[in-house]
This record gives sequence, C-alpha cells and structure tokens, in this order.
Amino acid sequence: GSQHPHPQPSSRAPLRLNMEVPVTVGAGALVAVGGIIGFAKKKSKASLIAGGLSGLALMVSGATDRPRMATLVSALLLLMMGPSFVKTGKVMPAGMVTVLSLITLLMNGRKIE
Repeated sequence: GSQHPHPQPSSRAPLRLNMEVPVTVGAGALVAVGGIIGFAKKKSKASLIAGGLSGLALMVSGATDRPRMATLVSALLLLMMGPSFVKTGKVMPAGMVTVLSLITLLMNGRKIE
C-alpha cells in the first residue's frame, strides 16, 4: 500500500503558537518559587500561602488553557502587589510579581471572548 500522510484537520485557522500557556505556567512557577523564598528568608507564612496558591493557580490555568482563571488570578496578584511596588519601589518580590501578573493579565485577557 502507498504511504499517505494523515489528512489535515479542515480548520483553516493560521497556525499560531499558544504563547499564553508557557508564559502563564512560567509566571506561576516564578510566583510560587518567590513565595517559597519569602518563607525561607523571612519565615513569612503569608508569602508561602499567597505565593504558593496563586502560583499554583496560574500554573494550572495555563496548563489547562483557562484564560478566565488566569486573568482573575493575575488581576488579584496585581491588586495585591502593585500598590506595594509603587510605594516601596522594591523589585523583589513586588516588582517582579507586578510585571509578571501584568503580562499574564494582558495575554490571557485577550483570549477571553
């Protein structure tokens, strides 16, 4: 028999890398690691819980392609850490979380229909 490649799906959508997934998962991992570092350095259970849970939520929403959930978590992180960053000007952790959550908020917010 002749070797025919499998037919392509009839979808004519342009092939575009779904960058929201690795960016959201990566941002979530960084936020979670930041929470662990905050706990290790300052014995801050708030850092561990907030960073761990929000980081995990971002990773799950990215990995399962749930832009609404990612947008919500990003907005909450931005509301929590943004004012702290503006007030203190400290890059770690507030600045990093502010920038990451702004990126994930914009990327995932675009996908919501």
